Amino acid sequence: AYLDAQNNGDLYAGDDAFDIRCYEALCIGISDCAVAYQYEMRLRPEEKWHQPWLDKQWGKVTSGLGEAAKNLPPAKDGLNAGSLALAAALGYLALRFEGKWEADHPALTEWRNDFAAAHPDLAELNPSA
Repeated sequence: AYLDAQNNGDLYAGDDAFDIRCYEALCIGISDCAVAYQYEMRLRPEEKWHQPWLDKQWGKVTSGLGEAAKNLPPAKDGLNAGSLALAAALGYLALRFEGKWEADHPALTEWRNDFAAAHPDLAELNPSA
């Protein structure tokens, strides 16, 4: 919403506003599950990791990625909130789960590369360790 306000309300514009918000919510859900997975691995001792819970969180991530790949938002022109949400989610996954998801989601990997090439000015917003 903040970025939309800074962008004169163009990130949710047009007849697709509801679909854009749904896509944004999907990407937020992917990110939430990935962060929950990381919290389990980082904040609990290994002997207390609950593998069924980790599997459930990762299953939600991969299911969400599958849904996200079905209807990709613009990567170059016509950016919207869905584009930015997907870029953020994939950036986090690339940082924390490199090599764990890309092979199963080549369209998302290609989209991420296209987005990065089209918007090098946004690279400074990528998450880092």
